[in-house]
Amino acid sequence: MAKIYGFVALIISLFICLLAPERYNHEYSILCASLYWIFVLIYMIIRKKKNYFDFDSIFFITYFFVTLYYTVIMYKADPYRYVFYQLYFNKDVLPLSSGLALLGITGYIFGALLINTKQKSSLLLEFNDKKGLIKTTWMFVICLILIALYIATGGYEMLINEYIGGGAIQVNDSGVSSYFFAFFPAFLISGIIAEFFNMTINSPDQFKFHYLNKVGLVVTAIVFLMFFLVGSRTIPLQIMLICMGLYSMLYQPINLYKFIIYILLGFVLLAGVGILRSEKSEKDNFHMDDAAMDLIVNNRNTFIIVDYVNKKGVSYGESMLSPILAPLPFSQSAVISIFDLNEDDMRSALITTKQTFGYVGDWGLGTNIIADVYLAFGIFGVLILFPFLGYLVHYSKNNFYNSLLALSLYSVLLSYAIYLARAEYFYFFRYFIWCYLILLFSIKIQKVTKS
Repeated sequence: MAKIYGFVALIISLFICLLAPERYNHEYSILCASLYWIFVLIYMIIRKKKNYFDFDSIFFITYFFVTLYYTVIMYKADPYRYVFYQLYFNKDVLPLSSGLALLGITGYIFGALLINTKQKSSLLLEFNDKKGLIKTTWMFVICLILIALYIATGGYEMLINEYIGGGAIQVNDSGVSSYFFAFFPAFLISGIIAEFFNMTINSPDQFKFHYLNKVGLVVTAIVFLMFFLVGSRTIPLQIMLICMGLYSMLYQPINLYKFIIYILLGFVLLAGVGILRSEKSEKDNFHMDDAAMDLIVNNRNTFIIVDYVNKKGVSYGESMLSPILAPLPFSQSAVISIFDLNEDDMRSALITTKQTFGYVGDWGLGTNIIADVYLAFGIFGVLILFPFLGYLVHYSKNNFYNSLLALSLYSVLLSYAIYLARAEYFYFFRYFIWCYLILLFSIKIQKVTKS
């Protein structure tokens, strides 16, 4: 029955998307937003969740702000509140953009419902049979070294300057510091995952702080404060999401009431960070919408991409190549050389920037998950890749307790539950591969040294 519901919701959304008006129509977008929450609510009822602090719940909220909030809530009331919307976009593509957002989420729901939920309470990985703990100190030490190199090469200073200047526009990766910035989260996330794994061995029934690696605690706190205090939200949110997500999954499920409270507190926290990094004039004009500004501004990227596809067609996957190749260092340069590709066409985030400014410079406007998929393969891509994402999330969640691969995948996805909606579809892929390899390396080396 659940699978039938998922399929019916997907078909209804497909017809609504195909019937999107060719001119601006606010009522159509309201219809899409209303159906969005109806479909999500029915899905939640079907799932009978005991723990709401999971990828699903967080992604549904974030995805709405990234794809529908501006069109439904802000376009008529305050369309130019954010500077990004003062840049040109074609308002006649707003209906199709709303239809695609609805189609994407029902695709995700359909894929998720292809997997039946399993309930388990403890990790049963093969490595656990020998009561072996994964050594994590080396992961946190390498993370700290990479952070120090990031600071020494000017990356942190550039980050401070960016957020003093507003911090809302994404800066393109450049310079040596970007390499250190790219690698350190993999070691930090791997260390956190391993610490939770170790905790289930040391204290399977209750989470006890004295079992945690003290080096790990210090390094995690340093990284969190470094980025939080300058107004950067991404890394601190990742740390909070993976810690709270794994805790609620392994120890104490978070019910709907507590989840809503945590979400509201999260918005208050984001609002506080936004106020701290704003100019005085902006503080005086602060509105609660601004707490989710980093999400809302990404609505525009869908408009730009839909307009681009209408004029030039899809990229047939070329615009997805950069995040797919990201796990293997220097592979992107090799592919560019071999196939004579343009680097600016290998990321949807760069294409939105180029479409707006005419060139790719030091500043980027970003992308979002539905725009990234639609640019690559059109509606067909949405029908395939969003069900695959839903399936992947729930497959990894179901096998989380007995597979290192699934443990790594779901943990990384948890850490990106907020950011993924405003990023490329395969943005998590790099850190999933790296984290899995780091954990696998640690386990294999320990087995060899013990034998």
